[in-house]
Amino acid sequence: MSRIFGSWTPPATVVTPDVRQLPAAPRDAPSEVSGGTAGVLDEERRKLTFDPFKLTLALDGSPKGVAHRRWLWEAGELYDNSMNYFQSRDQMVARHVETFIGIHRKFAEEGYRPEPEDILM
Repeated sequence: MSRIFGSWTPPATVVTPDVRQLPAAPRDAPSEVSGGTAGVLDEERRKLTFDPFKLTLALDGSPKGVAHRRWLWEAGELYDNSMNYFQSRDQMVARHVETFIGIHRKFAEEGYRPEPEDILM
């Protein structure tokens, strides 16, 4: 296994190549790829005593603010960073630069100039 950061290498009992290839799927019982929490999120959502969209409006200030924040964040949603921990530093940096340029190309093409509150999102 290659080194991730410096001289530290994860023990084989923590991260093994065969586990990384297994698809992560919610399960009722704990396993190598699941904490056994299938259904927990659905149950918590049923307990809600507020409207999540009203909370989103309060946080973003207005429907226009919600749309703007979602537009900003959607560019990053196209990239899967789950394998970053299993890449060499060179691969990770190359992937980061590719992702950064891909995300920001959208903004440059549309002539977007961020406001200070956009950077803090």
